[in-house]
Amino acid sequence: MVVLGMEDQELKAGEEAELAVMAGNFSDIAGFQYTMNLKGANYVGSDREH
Repeated sequence: MVVLGMEDQELKAGEEAELAVMAGNFSDIAGFQYTMNLKGANYVGSDREH
């Protein structure tokens, strides 16, 4: 099982945020797919840090 987590953030209308998503228990995983529900928000893109 893969566990994804991120810190809570509170934003005002028009603000942009960067959400750092961390994964635990990520051994023997070749890939995964997920869905994000963004009520009232727009997805801009992603960046791989490591």
